[in-house]
Formats: sequence, C-alpha cells, structure tokens
Amino acid sequence: MNRKERLTYTIGLLGLAGATVSGASTPATSYELSILRATPPLFWVGVGLTIAIAIIGVFYLDRPHAKILAAGLGVAATVLIALLPALRGYYFYGLADSLQHLGWTKDIRITSAVIEENPYPGIHIMSELLARVMGIPARRTLLLIVPLYFALYALGASLLARLLLGQQGRAGYQAIAVGLLVSILTPPIIAPRLPNFQPIATDAGLFILPLAVYLGIRVASSSHRQQSIYLALLCILMSLTLYHPQQGLVAIVLLCVFALSGLLIPWQDNNLASGRVLSSGLVASIFLAWWLSTRELLGSAVTALITKLQASDTGASAATPGSAFEQIGGSVLTLFVKSLSIHLAIAIVTVVSSCLALYRVWAYYRDREGEPPVVSGQLVRYILGFLPVLGLVILYLPTGDIPQAVRYVGILVALGAPVTAAQLVSISNSQYRRVTLMVVLVLGASLAVPAMFRSPYLYSPTPHVTETQLDTYAWTFDNSQTATPVMSVNTDVKRQLLALEGFREGNRRWWVGEYNPDIETSRGVGFVPAHFANRSLTTLGRASTWHLVSTDYARQRNVELYDGLRFNEGDYAYLESNRQIHRVYTNGGAEVYQIQRNQTA
Repeated sequence: MNRKERLTYTIGLLGLAGATVSGASTPATSYELSILRATPPLFWVGVGLTIAIAIIGVFYLDRPHAKILAAGLGVAATVLIALLPALRGYYFYGLADSLQHLGWTKDIRITSAVIEENPYPGIHIMSELLARVMGIPARRTLLLIVPLYFALYALGASLLARLLLGQQGRAGYQAIAVGLLVSILTPPIIAPRLPNFQPIATDAGLFILPLAVYLGIRVASSSHRQQSIYLALLCILMSLTLYHPQQGLVAIVLLCVFALSGLLIPWQDNNLASGRVLSSGLVASIFLAWWLSTRELLGSAVTALITKLQASDTGASAATPGSAFEQIGGSVLTLFVKSLSIHLAIAIVTVVSSCLALYRVWAYYRDREGEPPVVSGQLVRYILGFLPVLGLVILYLPTGDIPQAVRYVGILVALGAPVTAAQLVSISNSQYRRVTLMVVLVLGASLAVPAMFRSPYLYSPTPHVTETQLDTYAWTFDNSQTATPVMSVNTDVKRQLLALEGFREGNRRWWVGEYNPDIETSRGVGFVPAHFANRSLTTLGRASTWHLVSTDYARQRNVELYDGLRFNEGDYAYLESNRQIHRVYTNGGAEVYQIQRNQTA
C-alpha cells in the first residue's frame, strides 16, 4: 500500500466513522419533518467527504484493486445513508405501502407461513428471518433490509459493467470500480416523489434486478462447470426475491431476448453456452413470463395501460399537479431537476450508447467491410434485451400516466447504469477526461444524496412513523365500539390497522365494518375534508359518533410545510372549540377526538 492509497483510505474511513458516531449519537425523540435537517451536519459532511474521496480515488490511484477499494468506501457511505432511519432510532420509516409490508411481515410471525393474499413475500420472509436471528422487531429488520439490498444493487451493477465492457485485467477492474460509483448516483427510483430508500417490494425488486440479470447472463455464457454454480446462486436469489411481478417480468424478458439473440445472431466473441442450454433457458423464460402475466397485479396493470391508451386516442387528458406545487412555492420542473436529473442523464447516455453500438454492428454486417466493430457481443445482446423496457416508457407517455412511465425509467436506469459505467471506462483514457469525469461525478453525487429520502427538499414531509403515532391508533382501535368509524387528517387509517394487526386480521376487521368509515370525501375514504373548520364535521357520515386521529406528522405537514394549503391553525382550533367534538386521548405526538354527529343533519 503506497502513500496515496493510505491517504485515500484514511480520509474515507474517518469520514465514515464521523458520520456513524454523529448519526447514532443523536436519536430522534419526536416526529421529524425533514430527515435532512434533523440529522447533524457532521453526518452529511462525513458521508459527503467519503463519497468525494472515493470518486477521486477511482481515477487517481494506480493499482486496480486499490480503485475498487476506494469505490467500496463510496458504496459504504451510501449504505450508511440508507441505514440512517435505523441509525437514528426511527420507530419505523415509510407510510402507506411500507406500513402494509410491515403487516404482511407480522402475518409470517403470527401464522409461521406466507398468506395467500401476499403477492410478493420475498422482503417479508427476509425481514422475519432477520428478526428471529437477531431478536429484534420486524419493523427494525425492514429498515435493515434496505441498505442490504442497495449493497447487492451496487455489486450487480459493477459486475455487469465489467461483463459488458468485455475486457479482463486492468480495464475490467476499472469497470467494476466505476460501476460502483455509478450505483451511488442512481439508487433505483419508482416515482418522483417517493423515497429511494424505503422498505417496499418495488424498490427491493429494482435493487436486486442487476444482480439477477448478471447471474442469468453468466449461466448463459459460462462453461458447464461454472454454469451449475451461477444457476444455484440465481435460484437462491430468485427464491428469496419474489418481489414484484413488474421487475420480475422485465428480468425474464431481458434474459429471454439475450438467449434468443445468442441463438440467432452470430458474433465474433460469441462466448455463449451450447444451443441446448440457451434453448432450455428460453423455454423456461417464456413459461415464467406467462406465469407472471397471470398474476392479478400484473394483469390489472396491463388492463389499465390498454384502457389509458384508448383514452389517449380519444383525446382525454390527465390532470397535472403543477398548480398544487405552485401554491406551495415549488414547481414540477424544480422537482424533476432535484429528483430525476441524474437518472435522466444516465438514461440518455445509456440510450445513445446503445444506439451507437447497434448502429456499428448493423453497418458492419450490412457492408461486410473493414474491421469488425470493437463492441462486446455481451453488450449487444444486453442492449437488445432492455429495448422492451424503453418501449414501455414510450407506451406510457401518451397516456399521461407519468408515475408509471417514470417507474419504467427507473428500471431502465437500473439496467442502464452498468452500460454507462462501461462507456465511462472506455473514454477515461486521458488525464483531462479523468479530471472532467471526477468533477461531473462529484456534482452528480451532490444532487443525488439529498434526493435519497423524502423530505421538504422534494416538497414532501419525511414519512417518519413515530411510536406515539402507532400507539395512538392502537388505543383508538382498542377503545372504539363496534362499527365506530375512524378517520384521520393525513394518515391512512387502514394501513395503520394493517401494520398493527397484521394484514389478514387487519383486513378482516376493516372490511366487516368495524372501523371502516362510511364517510368518503373528496380526499378519499377515511380522510376528513380540507379546511373542515368551514364545514361542520358533525354532519359527516351516518354513525352517531366517530373518532378523528390527528398526528404531529399531519400538523407539521399541513401548517409548517404546506403553509395551510389544506389545513391551517384555524382548523385545529375548531377541534378544540366545538362543543360536539371532544379530545379523548393524547400522548404528546398525536390526539384522538370523538365527534358527535348532529342528528338533525
């Protein structure tokens, strides 16, 4: 180890140590509107310094293994960021779907089996396994799953980058190092306003996608002895990652196209298994794709896409959230730049690089003149494999369903990051270019890190679930009489019930009408109307009494962050002043009000 390496590793490790101590020594004591602001600055300085020194080390150090170790420091810093909610003692992190996943995990503890209603049990099985081994609650292991699978994402992206570059030795090690760096900038996305690091199946599926594809390609391109090893790893991975049919179908289609192109398209470095192995893989891929297409979630998504395409043909338009953003002082463009600019850049580089590679191959086989293009056969087959994903992005755009289009952009980025890494290695052959790449990657990291969590930076409150919030809902469900509706200001009542009771029991109690409100407002079932001080809550529904839950999350979200856009201090004062509304429970983080319905309404 030379002096440059010692200096790089020392700075990186000091940054990691400082960030860890700073984050762990300042646990959250109440709801935090912004995880970015509430976390001590020393934490962000530490991880920022580590990521910066990792980027510099990859292009500055000489030995190939030293470059990989430097990039590993950057990945470790990003893992520490993903671990931040657990590090700072959050009771739970993530609303809506995350709470439902907590309920599914509890069902495994209660029944010691995976219930039929669970469409993607992989993340729940792993969480419950960790909970039993480590002796901690499932809500904690769900938070630990996120950094674990991000590390697998970085590993898969880096190995794919080396494979697609088609070179071994020094260039191959450089591809692994750059692949690790690119993974830091592109944690998978599923929607502009959703956090990248949250315990849900869609994120987990994206995290695991590159590694699953890499193992599948190695099965198709290795010797018979190595095939058995990669196939066993792939089976283990897939058995533990029954995540989301969307990502599963994409992986299967990619491998299917990869095998088909290997059978039909000759190539000078056609380093593939025998036709019998590829044909068997192709048949298995088609069967798995058909099986996934029969699953309820994927089938409903296909039906919705066809319906929306038909609506777009008739001239129907989709509503946009631009006016709401403007009312809170933001804009869709600003949100886009903050959350998606790096991912879009990666997607553009991937598409352009892919088009150039395919054009060179097509031109060579058209003219059969000159030297064959210096393009890896693995890269060409891989590019052909994810073209269907690009097609889905193009299909969703005319429908106006931007979240679904962005979801497939996220898949494209997860698959395209290795392609971008391979291209960066191929152009980093001069000092000027290496310095330019260092500057670009450091600037990219400065944009990517603040967008890794949902916070006011992205015009959203941090989905921090406190113990007082769940305790309040537990008290409400325990003390509500049969058929007493429960409503809230901004927290999904049903998801809270699922998180507390488990999915099966919570769902049963909800649908038998025990807590299911008979009140539907413009904001949905279970949510009180905006600015309810101007509309008497005592006239809603048919029940003689019902409960309203208000949390610190809802109050800070509406009064502080959104400046009274939907609820203001006057609405909360109304709850305390109306004679038919009584506060029946409070614990310092949430309140429960009993509403007596006006019988003359």
